[in-house]
Amino acid sequence: MKQRPRKRKGVAGPNIPPGHPDLLSIKAGDMPWKTTARDFPLQAYAEAISKLHARGYSYADIAAWLNGQLAAQLGHRRIGRGQVYRIYRQWLRDMEDGGRGIPTGHPAPLSDEVAEAQAEIADRNLAESEREERPHEFY
Repeated sequence: MKQRPRKRKGVAGPNIPPGHPDLLSIKAGDMPWKTTARDFPLQAYAEAISKLHARGYSYADIAAWLNGQLAAQLGHRRIGRGQVYRIYRQWLRDMEDGGRGIPTGHPAPLSDEVAEAQAEIADRNLAESEREERPHEFY
């Protein structure tokens, strides 16, 4: 009579208790990217973003413009207005300290959700201020 092969027991993982920071770091590394253009070096375009923002373009407008201009480099990825907002805010912080990288007491970098929400508020405020400047026009 032929013996069935024994089931191989799973390889024991690292002996890290649940909820340990190292275990959560490992699990976080396995999570998929939420933003499709996360690995795109958008920081290189901070000066262009700041120029467009200074000319009154919303973060959504800037993101759309960058997606059009960088379509070949981006491929299937898309830049979101939250990313544009985050890069612009970082550029402002860098300008405050003269680009020396000195901490200026600003909070940690924004999460995707917070950056998107703040970009939406900023875009809405921009649109409202434009309406206030032109009260004779109807919307």
